[in-house]
Amino acid sequence: MTSAGIAFAIIFVSYLEKILSFLIIIRVLLSWVPQMRPNFFTRIVFETTQPLLNAVYVVFPGLRRSMIDLSPIIVFLVISLVRDLIVAGLYRLI
Repeated sequence: MTSAGIAFAIIFVSYLEKILSFLIIIRVLLSWVPQMRPNFFTRIVFETTQPLLNAVYVVFPGLRRSMIDLSPIIVFLVISLVRDLIVAGLYRLI
């Protein structure tokens, strides 16, 4: 892989992490408005973020029963960690 391809991959992974984080924030904000009518935008946000949150619920099943849902914070940490690992691996290829 060329250095330009590696640079593109690093930028792509960074933007993907930002987009997923932004969608998680939107989902948290939408959860505060339960009477929000389902529309195309909210459906996209929920369908994109639900698999990430479900993975956290599988690993930590007690989070579903708690008063405060900490799963978005865990998803933020995991997404950031995965991005850092991928970017560090790509930098080694340069």
